[in-house]
Amino acid sequence: MEDDDLQLSASTLSALQEFMQEKDAREKRFEELKAQAEEEKRERDKLSTTVVTMEDFEADWQVSQFWYDDETSQALAEELVAGAGEDTNVVLVSAPR
Repeated sequence: MEDDDLQLSASTLSALQEFMQEKDAREKRFEELKAQAEEEKRERDKLSTTVVTMEDFEADWQVSQFWYDDETSQALAEELVAGAGEDTNVVLVSAPR
C-alpha cells in the first residue's frame, strides 16, 4: 500500500474540517481584537500629545476645601463607584489624609 492510498474516514475528515474552521474563526477574531486594540492605542496616543500643566487650571479662591475623615471618605468613594459606569474614568487629584 502506498501513501497515496491512505484516506481519512468521512467522520474523521468532517471533524478535522470543523476543527480547522473553528481555528480559523479564532485566528480571525484575534486579528480583529488586535486591530481594535491598536486603533484604540493610536487614538489614546493622539490625545496624549497635548501637554497639560497647572497653568491650564485657574483656582477659584472662593471655594473652600475640606479634608474628610476615613468614614466620610469611604462613603464618598462608595457613592462614586456606585455612580460610575463601565466607561467612567475616575481621577483623584489630591486626597490628603
